Formats: sequence, structure tokens, C-alpha cells
Amino acid sequence: MAISNEDRNESDEGRRLSSESLATLVIDALVDSGIVKREDAERAIRIATEEIEVRRIMGNF
Repeated sequence: MAISNEDRNESDEGRRLSSESLATLVIDALVDSGIVKREDAERAIRIATEEIEVRRIMGNF
């Protein structure tokens, strides 16, 4: 699951990953390590993306 430059957001502090890109990066590592099954990766990415977004909105990121 490669992350393209289009998936990245620009910010005042420099380049930041979008919530979905960060979730993809993390879940991809969990798939590679055998913790998450490849067939569950898309669902896991959706869940992780939502959790990251909530934390960003709350300022906990």
C-alpha cells in the first residue's frame, strides 16, 4: 500500500500526512507483521482514519 504525494496535506508546519495516509501506513505495518490480516486491512484503515480524525479535531494529535 504505497502512499502517493497526492495523499499528503500541506500545513504551516510543513508537509503532513493526511489521516487516511497515516492510517494506511500504520495498518500496512501491522499487515506486514502479521497482526492484521490482509483481507481486514481496508476495514482497519477506515477505523484508524476515523480515530485519527477524532483526535485531530479534539486537538490530541
